[in-house]
Amino acid sequence: MSKVKSKDIERKENNITRPIYFITFIVMIILLSIAYASLAVNLGVKINGTKKVEDLNWDIRFHNLRVLDGSVTPISPAKIDETETKVTYEVSLKGPGDYYIFNVDIVNRGTIDAKIHQIIDQGITERQKRYLEYSVLYENGTPIKIDDTLLKGETKTVTVVVRFLEDLNAEDLPTSAEKLDLLYQIIYVEK
Repeated sequence: MSKVKSKDIERKENNITRPIYFITFIVMIILLSIAYASLAVNLGVKINGTKKVEDLNWDIRFHNLRVLDGSVTPISPAKIDETETKVTYEVSLKGPGDYYIFNVDIVNRGTIDAKIHQIIDQGITERQKRYLEYSVLYENGTPIKIDDTLLKGETKTVTVVVRFLEDLNAEDLPTSAEKLDLLYQIIYVEK
């Protein structure tokens, strides 16, 4: 019976001394850290650096809008607004073959490389696609897509097309005049 009691007493002593050892260990680590920091300062170990933060600016704008020959006479011609961040226009397509097409440059005049984060395209409905074409593409015909880059100082030209299709079936044509509110927005973020 004395063996059992001595083991119980030994266990109790171990349970009491374990936290003391753990706390002592933590205190020693803290003291060693302080001592090292003190020695590092006294021995002349130094981290010293400078970094010049350059003038950073975000400046992506539209520029150089050109309406293509043969486009219908617009109600309100395509124009870049005073902030140079929006293009507005209003056209009336009266029948098959009518179109309004323009090119506009997107210019990164800032000092930060950019990439496309989001594209908002509120174009034509599925029904309207039977008789209308509406597209916004790069000038070379490739689609604009998420993560496309626009590096600082770079210019990319986009082509906007609104066209009344030809060779249509009578059932595809609209039965009354329709007003289209077209919106295409490209949201850039830092690359």
